Amino acid sequence: MPYCPLCRELLKEWHEGAPCPQCGRTLQVTYSDVEATQSICPQCRSLYADDAVYCKADGKALLPVEQVIPTCARCGTEYGLLTTTCPLDGAEVILHWPDSEEDLRQVVAEPDTPWQRTIGVSDVVRNTFLMFRQQQRFYLRYGFRVLMVTLLLALVSVALTVLLGEFGLALGTVAVLYYSARFSVALLSFALKQHAGRTMRYQDFFPKDRPAVIRSILTYLLLMSILTSTGLRSSLLWVLNVALLTITYFVVPLLVDRSVSLWAALRSSFRHSLPLWPEILMLTGITAMVNMLGLLFFGLGIVVTLPLTFCLHVQAYRRVWPQQ
Repeated sequence: MPYCPLCRELLKEWHEGAPCPQCGRTLQVTYSDVEATQSICPQCRSLYADDAVYCKADGKALLPVEQVIPTCARCGTEYGLLTTTCPLDGAEVILHWPDSEEDLRQVVAEPDTPWQRTIGVSDVVRNTFLMFRQQQRFYLRYGFRVLMVTLLLALVSVALTVLLGEFGLALGTVAVLYYSARFSVALLSFALKQHAGRTMRYQDFFPKDRPAVIRSILTYLLLMSILTSTGLRSSLLWVLNVALLTITYFVVPLLVDRSVSLWAALRSSFRHSLPLWPEILMLTGITAMVNMLGLLFFGLGIVVTLPLTFCLHVQAYRRVWPQQ
């Protein structure tokens, strides 16, 4: 069955020259090119539909198409076999593949194994603004929605605190964190789909209900809230909290993207964030400054800065965990 070489969507009903029903791009490839493809040359990307072992053009050993992972060298987005340039940042799409059967088994057994070992802060920041501009109308619309709900929650929290004291304050805090978890799922789901090259709609901010993911994010936010509030009392604990935020930087994207357990997300984020801690620390600082700017003008700035924060998070996340 053929598939779109850009977004890898299976094409059940499609004729030559028609746009892909998923991403809307017109395919520059004929039906016969993708219908019976069995192998590909890793160097010149010639496709073969027969039992050939070596490329006729350069003599390289051919690879089964199901093992090849075409990935943007800059942002880590995965594309179809025939895509050579990333439409998001213009970088070259290179081919990744396991070097042996043992490596293939490792990739299958360990789905969160990253291809990338560096993030590239400048590239991430540049692509973040590009990503935001591409869908700024939708991001601003949803950012305004978040602002309205946030203001309402603030009023409810104040009322509960006045009526019930510390218990009311605790209830208000939990309510704020619960809606923060829901907003995180919405914004990350939207940004991950956009990063994959999908045609976006405003309705993509409202994915199907994922209670398990929301519970895991809420638990993580509660733990981080408790630890962060404790760390403000001591400079040493403040440093430890910054380190904690750094090594758990990818927890929420992992929960949304892969629907893993909270413990698996914490373990995976720690294992892969530790070698990248200088870059992640820089991204954490950039995120903090952006969010502080969002608090200006009575918090109206979060309409812009909140979506930017999640775009930045997705750009960094996909540099470490390319799309499956």
